[in-house]
Amino acid sequence: MHRLTRRRIPPYPVPSRDFRPLFATGLLVTTVFLGACGGGGGGGGSTPALSIADAGIGEGDNGASNLVFTVTLSSAAGSDVTVDYATSDGTASSSTDYTSSQASLTIPAGSTSGTITVVVNGDPAFEPNETLAVTLSNASGATIATASATGTIFNDDTGAGNTLNDTGVDTWGDDAGNALTTAQSTFPGQDADTGRDASTASNSNTDGRLGFSFTKLDANGAAFADQTADYATTPWDCVVDNVTGLMWEVKTPNAAGGLRDAAHTYTWYDSDTTTNGGDAGTANGGTCNDTTNCDTEKYVAAVNAAGLCGYNDWRLPSRRELRSLVDYSVSAIGNTIDRNYFPNTVNSFYWTATTQASNAAGAWTTVFLNGGDNANFKNGLIRVRLVRGGS
Repeated sequence: MHRLTRRRIPPYPVPSRDFRPLFATGLLVTTVFLGACGGGGGGGGSTPALSIADAGIGEGDNGASNLVFTVTLSSAAGSDVTVDYATSDGTASSSTDYTSSQASLTIPAGSTSGTITVVVNGDPAFEPNETLAVTLSNASGATIATASATGTIFNDDTGAGNTLNDTGVDTWGDDAGNALTTAQSTFPGQDADTGRDASTASNSNTDGRLGFSFTKLDANGAAFADQTADYATTPWDCVVDNVTGLMWEVKTPNAAGGLRDAAHTYTWYDSDTTTNGGDAGTANGGTCNDTTNCDTEKYVAAVNAAGLCGYNDWRLPSRRELRSLVDYSVSAIGNTIDRNYFPNTVNSFYWTATTQASNAAGAWTTVFLNGGDNANFKNGLIRVRLVRGGS
C-alpha cells in the first residue's frame, strides 16, 4: 500500500540573483513513499547459508602439507559470521595420518568464503587412499546448509600391494545367461560373489570402477587435489594403482609427437642376457619420434633420462603386472582399461617384459581391445606402457 505524508517546506534561501524558487514559502507538498504493496515490507534480506566442500591432497613422502577445505556463504553478510568445526577419522587416523583440529572459523562481513586447514603427515609407505571428515556446527550469523565434507589423502607411493586387481566382474550367470544382477544361490561361488568388486567398502566408482583404485599424478609425481580433473583441461602424466602398488605411465595423445606419444610403436629388445630369455630381440625396428631409438630398451632409457613423474626406475611391466589393468567386465570388443585414468590408450597390443617360454624369439603382450594375452615375435611393431614400483 502507498503511504502518503504531508510535510511543510521551510522557506528557501535565495542562492543567487539568477535563481528564484518557484515554491511559495510555507507551501504544503505531498510526498509519495513507495513501499512494498500487500502489507508493507522491511526487514532486509534472508540469512545466508554456509556450505563446506570436499577436498583432497597427495600425501607426500615426508613433512607436512595442508589439506584445505573451502567454506562458502550463499551471500555476503552485513556482520561477521562464525562457525565451529571439528575433524574426525574416516579411514585416516589422526594419530598418524593427519593432525586433528577443533576450532572456529570467522568469515568477515562482506566476504563470502573462508578456509579450514588440516595438516597432513607425509610418509613413503604404500597405502590406500584415506579419508577424514570436517563437520560444521554452532553457526552465528548464518545457517548451515552443508554441514560435513570429506577430505581425501591420495596415495602417491608405490609398494608391494596385491599382485593382481580384482576382475571387475559384477554380474552373475545361470544356465540361461551371464548378465544377471543378483547372486544365484543355485550357482554358487561365482566371481561376483567375492573380492573387492563385491565389497561395499572397496567397490566405490569414485577412484576407478568397482574394486579398481587409481590416483592421478602430475609431472612431478604429486597427486592431483582434484581427482575428477579431465585430461583435456588438466592432463596428468602418471597413475598409481592403489591396489597393486604400481605406478604407470600415461601416454600422450596420438600424433602429438612427444616422447610418450600413444601412436609410437617399438620392437622388443633387451641386451641383458640374464633377462632376455635367450633372444635379445630386434633393435630399433619400431616407428617413433626418435627414429634411432625405437625399441623397448632405448625407450625405457629415454623415459628414465627424462625423469617421468620424478623417477628414473621405469621398466617394462611383466605379463602379470600389465594384465592387472584389465577390466574383464567389459564386453569382448571394448575398452578393457579405464580411460578415465588411462586416456589415449589404443585398443591394440602392448609389450610386456616376459619372453615366451616355448619360443625365445617371442614375448608376451596384453591386448586392451579384449583384455587377452598374445605372444608376438620380438620384431613386431607394438606399443609400450611403462611401470615402476611393486615388490
